Amino acid sequence: MLTYLGYFSTSFTIAIVMWPILSAVLTLPILAGLYHRHHRMKLLSAGAAYLTVLYVLGLIAFTLYPMPDDPEAFCAANAGQFAPQLDPLRFISDIQNGGLSGILQLVMNVVLFMPLGFVLTRWLRWRWWAVLIGGFAVSLFIESSQLSGFWGLYPCAYRQFDVNDLMTNTLGTMAGLAVAVLFGKWVPMAHMPERSEYNEHPGAVHRLVTFII
Repeated sequence: MLTYLGYFSTSFTIAIVMWPILSAVLTLPILAGLYHRHHRMKLLSAGAAYLTVLYVLGLIAFTLYPMPDDPEAFCAANAGQFAPQLDPLRFISDIQNGGLSGILQLVMNVVLFMPLGFVLTRWLRWRWWAVLIGGFAVSLFIESSQLSGFWGLYPCAYRQFDVNDLMTNTLGTMAGLAVAVLFGKWVPMAHMPERSEYNEHPGAVHRLVTFII
């Protein structure tokens, strides 16, 4: 196990350091777009935008990245170790053999995709069936990327395609949808500003943001 982790040490450290910084940079265009559209910027909206970008990059980082630093050594040492797992009932034996660790693996796969379901439902306002398809599609893309070595970018598979991950990830997306619906009953979405509420005399900040866009 320690040898396996050693393949990822350098890349993992870089990813962790750059994660919040890159998220902040990528949030700026979103904030500019929100300000340009609504002529105002709420702290809650800015925080939600940053957390969404942070989550999306984190999802990529923890499922696809980092790749092992030495491709030749890793592929040679782990040949055949990442064959796809296509048995939908495999999780039963994983729980029986792995005990608590097997259960935690399933639970974490669900929890990992709950924010996706929340974002698609709460902020993008997708219907339930679109959220279901979206969660499955994102999970399928991630699993296929792992199977293909990130679509050929890496010379071999460095993580396993697992059909149980597809199932638990999709379940997590729907759990996030349920949380978003319950949260919406407690904190209803703010109404969109009417045309009469728009600022018809933009100041220097608004003009600067428009110029940047």
